[in-house]
Amino acid sequence: MAQPGAKPGKLLRTAFLADYLVNGGFRRELRRVLNRGEAVNALKRAIYTGRETPAQARRTDEMQAVADALSLLANIVMAWNTAQMQAVLDRWANRRQIVPPELTVRIAPTRLSSSPCAAAISLRRLPALLTRGDGDS
Repeated sequence: MAQPGAKPGKLLRTAFLADYLVNGGFRRELRRVLNRGEAVNALKRAIYTGRETPAQARRTDEMQAVADALSLLANIVMAWNTAQMQAVLDRWANRRQIVPPELTVRIAPTRLSSSPCAAAISLRRLPALLTRGDGDS
């Protein structure tokens, strides 16, 4: 016997696949969103290069704490990158060098080249980065 809700699910999946196959703009947007998610995962891998010892993160709550801390650090880096990117866009706007909106939606704060963790995040520097708002020390 069919599950109650299986038919609407199949209908939605069929509509999604039809859109994906027919609509090139939908494919591009979907690819952009997926790439952005992968960029966040790459940022997390760049931040966390260590390994837990057997004594660490054995229990589910310990593993969740490690994952939450990593997400927090990644969000801090992305917030810093976003602030830096906005400062550049504001400087350009003051010079009447307007960036078209269709380009600004394509930039993401997940790149590492100019972030405070380009080489490695130093937790000793993190409070100074947050209070000063710049990456120079």
